[in-house]
Amino acid sequence: MKRLRLKIALEIRQPAIVPQPADLDLSPKSPDYLPTLARVLDVLAEANFSVRDAAARIAISTAKLSAYLSSDEKLWTFVNSNREKLGLKKLISS
Repeated sequence: MKRLRLKIALEIRQPAIVPQPADLDLSPKSPDYLPTLARVLDVLAEANFSVRDAAARIAISTAKLSAYLSSDEKLWTFVNSNREKLGLKKLISS
């Protein structure tokens, strides 16, 4: 069931509801983690997968958003795949 919820969070986009900065500190075990992940992806999609622009909209640093994205391998792969489709460089994990 969790894999299905993750797949939905990764693939279904809606008009962005900007997550609160503190939401990015949620544990992946939290029931609010996947809805937050979906909101972050909605913001990223509206920013054409520009981490800088999405971070500004969420009111966090680019480094914090990058760390959040790289904390989940499937999320990281999904974001980089979408960036490549838009002709952007892949993000590099630090």
